[in-house]
Amino acid sequence: LIITLSSLVLSNLFILRQVNKPSYFREIITPTSQISFIFADYIINLFFISIQIVVLFLIGLTWFEFPLHSFYLFFLVCFVVSSIFIFIGMSFGYLIESQNLSMLTTVFLTMLMLIFSDLLIYSDLTGKFVKFFIDLNPFVILHSSLKNVIVFNKDFFYLVPSLIVLFVMYVISFLVTYLSRAINFARLE
Repeated sequence: LIITLSSLVLSNLFILRQVNKPSYFREIITPTSQISFIFADYIINLFFISIQIVVLFLIGLTWFEFPLHSFYLFFLVCFVVSSIFIFIGMSFGYLIESQNLSMLTTVFLTMLMLIFSDLLIYSDLTGKFVKFFIDLNPFVILHSSLKNVIVFNKDFFYLVPSLIVLFVMYVISFLVTYLSRAINFARLE
């Protein structure tokens, strides 16, 4: 929950502040490719989120006796899921001009993902249609993957199906972010 909310909100605020600066027009007219700007913004957001992930890992390591042999799986899953949320937050920052509306949309999306997750009601108790969408929620995939790594000590090959779904979401969220930046660029021309 902490990774989800902070990834979405931090990336959204970062892009909104960047887009609303007077110097943003200079960035747009430079001959640098759009992907370079997206990648740079992504790396900055990922840096700050990774600090948070490391702190959570250290707390889990000392307080909950986290198994040290599966730390690479923990970081891999957290990296991919936080990347997805960073790209979603960046997309909202590019698409929605108003800071208040963009933040409201981000918080609403986070609450929607929390409501449609296994934390409030198990997806097995819902219908097949609703269960399908609950199982595609990145928050649910993160929760189940971390539970399998931390509690059940599963190995990498057990997580491959979840990682494939997450990688597809990663690519889709990157493409949505690229399209959002292109729409923002066309709007400013």
